[in-house]
Amino acid sequence: MDCVFCKIIAKKEKAYVVYEDKYTIAILDKNPFTEGHTVIMPKKHYSTIFDVSEEDLERVIVLAQKLIKFYKKEFHCEGANILHASGDFAGQSVPHFHIHLVPRYKTDNYRNLWYRERNQCINNFLVYGRITTSKYYKKALGIKSNKGDQAAANKASNKKQQNQSA
Repeated sequence: MDCVFCKIIAKKEKAYVVYEDKYTIAILDKNPFTEGHTVIMPKKHYSTIFDVSEEDLERVIVLAQKLIKFYKKEFHCEGANILHASGDFAGQSVPHFHIHLVPRYKTDNYRNLWYRERNQCINNFLVYGRITTSKYYKKALGIKSNKGDQAAANKASNKKQQNQSA
């Protein structure tokens, strides 16, 4: 298994998981452009948009909409970019179908996200905590209870990871 996203899905690599269900997973980008920059993907491995199933493509985009509505309420973003690249010539860096959901702010100073340095000042641990402790979190993402709530389980693991790296 060489795919880093498959390793994250299999819990063999660490990531800040902000949402996970049977079919999809959403993680904070480890080199974010803006606060809340999230990578969303199906759990099933598809290399590109050319081979992703319609069902999984729909699940990914519906989750993107739920997350951006939540981020608008929580982070007060002014807009959003949904970015995707399929294939080497398009600049795809991880061969597992995924999209980037990038909340946009008046103060972010990005015009063309593909060709800018990413913001190194964003602390994903703090962003993750803000997301998963928000009073709007479960309602916005349709999470009914803590049972089966993978983000809650990941929260404890990520806190432990943060303490170990401090």
